[in-house]
Amino acid sequence: MNSENLFYNTTPSKLCKKVVVPTSKSYANRVLILAATNPSEVTIHHLPESSDVKNMLKCFSKIGLDVEHRDDSVIIKNSFPECEKTSSEVINLNTGDGGTTNRFLIPLLALGKNKYNLIPAEKMSQRPMEEMEKILLSLGVKIFNEDNWFCLQGPYQTDFKSIEVDCSETTQFATGFMLSLQKVNIDVIEKNVPQPEKKNNLNISQENMTKSIKDNNGRRFSMPDRRKGYIQKASIGDHKVYLH
Repeated sequence: MNSENLFYNTTPSKLCKKVVVPTSKSYANRVLILAATNPSEVTIHHLPESSDVKNMLKCFSKIGLDVEHRDDSVIIKNSFPECEKTSSEVINLNTGDGGTTNRFLIPLLALGKNKYNLIPAEKMSQRPMEEMEKILLSLGVKIFNEDNWFCLQGPYQTDFKSIEVDCSETTQFATGFMLSLQKVNIDVIEKNVPQPEKKNNLNISQENMTKSIKDNNGRRFSMPDRRKGYIQKASIGDHKVYLH
């Protein structure tokens, strides 16, 4: 954001207000998937106002999850795929352009038995998905991508103990499978993970998040601060503001 691009004028002055930095949408979508697979009701506080998170929640409601909004908190009252209602029709989901929204949602949907068709926005349809499709097919999930961007129908074959996921293009595939396959006790082994300083997605501990939700009996989970190493810059008048 730059003040030169604004539709209104700004005047430099002292900032005497409290600035609330939104929590990480990347954390939020991870926690939402874990909450969706948890058998107990889960309350998540301080969710960010991100289109990626909003799209995830809209998809949750459409697949049968009971989602209640309270201020900046969300309550997930049931779990997937137990909440799924059998449908003979394809269920279309508008998933937006978020990588975590699409790539975390697909492994979750594969836990169910209905046919789901994801409809992405903007350039998401141009981003790589081949590794995810390959893993899903190896786990017995049906893929119908001839006339669609990504259409699938589960459930997984659960006679696997582990799968290997190539992380050379993105770690989001491995993360997405980690979040949902713990439901059916299949371990995820990452291959070709980028250098540690570029390994931002997998540095977020799936085990710690899962343990936090389960140890609290699925009751409450407060969003952590934004990931370290990420800086947001904004211009307010002649002032530059860096949000760490």
